[in-house]
Amino acid sequence: MIYKRLNLLSFGKFKNKQIHLESGINLLLGNNEAGKSTIQHFIQGMFYGFFTYGKKRRGYEELQEKYKPWNSDDYAGGLLYEEEGKEYLVERNFSDISPRVKVSDFLTGEDITDEFSFDDVNRVYMPSDHLNLSKVMFKNTVSIDQVGAKTEENLAEEVNNLMANMDTGFGDISIHKAIKDLRSAAEKIAGKRGEVRQIGQLNQILEKIMQEKDNTEAIIQNDKQRKMKIDYLQEQLQRIQESELAEKVKLVNKYEEILENIQDTKGKLAQLHHVDSVNEEAYEQVLRLENDVNKELEALKNLKEKIDSVEHAIEKMHAELSQYEQLRDINEIRQDYALYQQLKEGAYRKKPSRLENIVLIACIVFALLSIFFIFKNMVAATIISLLIMIAAFVYTFLARTTNEDVRNSDICRKYGFADEKAFESYYAATSEAYEKYTEKRVLFESKLEEYTALKEEAVAAKTRYEESHNSFLGLLGELGLENSASYREVLKNNKLYQQLKTELEHLEMLQEQTMTEAEYALLKAKTENVEINVLNAVPMQEVPVEAKEEILSEISRLKGMSDEATQNMRSMTEIMTQIKELNHQRDVLLLEYGALNLAADVIEEVARDMHTQNSPVLNDKVSALIYKITDKYTAVKLTDELNIVAENPQTGFLISSDNLSIGTLEQLYFALRIALADLFAPNVPLMFDESFVMYDFKRLENVLRLLYTISQKRQIILFSCSDREKQIMDAMNIPYNLIVME
Repeated sequence: MIYKRLNLLSFGKFKNKQIHLESGINLLLGNNEAGKSTIQHFIQGMFYGFFTYGKKRRGYEELQEKYKPWNSDDYAGGLLYEEEGKEYLVERNFSDISPRVKVSDFLTGEDITDEFSFDDVNRVYMPSDHLNLSKVMFKNTVSIDQVGAKTEENLAEEVNNLMANMDTGFGDISIHKAIKDLRSAAEKIAGKRGEVRQIGQLNQILEKIMQEKDNTEAIIQNDKQRKMKIDYLQEQLQRIQESELAEKVKLVNKYEEILENIQDTKGKLAQLHHVDSVNEEAYEQVLRLENDVNKELEALKNLKEKIDSVEHAIEKMHAELSQYEQLRDINEIRQDYALYQQLKEGAYRKKPSRLENIVLIACIVFALLSIFFIFKNMVAATIISLLIMIAAFVYTFLARTTNEDVRNSDICRKYGFADEKAFESYYAATSEAYEKYTEKRVLFESKLEEYTALKEEAVAAKTRYEESHNSFLGLLGELGLENSASYREVLKNNKLYQQLKTELEHLEMLQEQTMTEAEYALLKAKTENVEINVLNAVPMQEVPVEAKEEILSEISRLKGMSDEATQNMRSMTEIMTQIKELNHQRDVLLLEYGALNLAADVIEEVARDMHTQNSPVLNDKVSALIYKITDKYTAVKLTDELNIVAENPQTGFLISSDNLSIGTLEQLYFALRIALADLFAPNVPLMFDESFVMYDFKRLENVLRLLYTISQKRQIILFSCSDREKQIMDAMNIPYNLIVME
């Protein structure tokens, strides 16, 4: 990969700034605050933006506000880079309101943004796919800030994860995150000591349900005893309420009520006897004809509305056409304008008038006479002939040459205009108005045709309506009815008549089932003197009234207690089903808890083995690089947290980073970054911003020699405020592209 061009359209202090980079080493030289760090962060921002790392909602780093232009609303830039022989252009709007990213194939101009990864949190595409680096890896390997010895804390986790995945082929899967997620999922099930998680919650619910089960069993047992007592009391009450006399009175009253209903029904039937022969089939025919009449009437109304609408449109269009009546004859205007154009372009030649022809002939005649007089040596006649010929020629010439001006003026004056521009504007306006008039005339004639068609359709519809209406009135006359409403009333009475006949039959049958007339007469005689309150009398005189009231009160009390006890009670079937389900859920969770912990243990062991196998590769790369820089340290060890331990070449003892000088420590971390970049991003350009300030002259020479070797395979970008790097590379004949920042 090669960064080829940076377009800082509006970024930090830069406005419409272009920087062209080349393969190999690029040295950007400038004083402090010349914008070197700005350019480095611009490249980082073009690939990753300035979104806060690891957030679940959109957030921004301090760099987002730091490089926002003070005097401009624009905040954008572009980056042209080459990858595997193809050029890509990244365009980014850094606005925190509506950030936008676009990636194009620079050769064809095709928008290929959707071929890159989409960030669901920040809602933008990420053009960093070609780098194959996370933002943390980018900032700690291929992009090194000013005097930055220590690496970011997130780097160790990412590097360990990548090393653990090197042999699996799943580099985009985080081993540490997978283990953490598995442990977290297990803790949600069982939790740590003192915490109530899913299993604990289930146990608490089970305890409550078991208590509910015991309470429900006790309520059911007590309710059974209450119901047995209620049943006994109701049997006592039933015996008390039995009364033969009351039953006889009720039976008599029922029979009399039936007789009364029979007489009433017969009276109603006598009033409706005349509708017994109503023909329902004829009524359905009346309804069909009435429906046809209504449909034709509705169609006629709709046509009337359409005709009114068309008439209104015709009146409106006629009024609009009347505005064009003042137009002159368009053919005459067009002929005059064509003549005007010919005169103006010089393509018109007026037909000579009779006088002009006579003068032209005279000119020719006197020219011939002049020649004749010359041969005859007649001087006076020759002079006179020549003068007349010249006068005729001058007249003809002037008439022909002045013809154009006079004719154009005549046309303009004909239409009342003093100059040609006014006449041309008038002609353009007249032509446009005539075109509108023609269009409106066509629409007007079309609307007239529509109106004629609607009128014809209305006549036909009216005929159909009159035919249907006459048929309808004729049928009503045959039935002796004035309108359909009166026939509906007759049919309604017919239905009522039939219902009353059925009801009378039912009452007469009920009368026979209740008792005979002889039985009624006998019972009536026995109960004739019985008062109405006998119906509520106590049938068994040996049981006092107070006892009955006490029984009723006790029954009511027991029922109230039963209803109150069982009001919100669930059934035992429902409770036992829930207990069974909760036990099953707990068993499933326990099984899942064990499986999650087992999976995490297996992954940890595999990751540990892979890290042990791959970490020597990184140690060897760092050791080789640091030896080239220091000419001293040959062996370096890296812990899981990427802390560095160097081997003393004289004693063989290990020296921790705390016992190394700041310069040596920075060189060690520099070698670590180069090794990581070589291991995980071998083609991405390397950027160094004042990274060698603490190096002595000898080690700076070694570093630049090393970078020159690296630049044969990947692009190098150096930012410096001094010319030390320039002087050394010049002395060592190392080629580089110099860019001076001002």
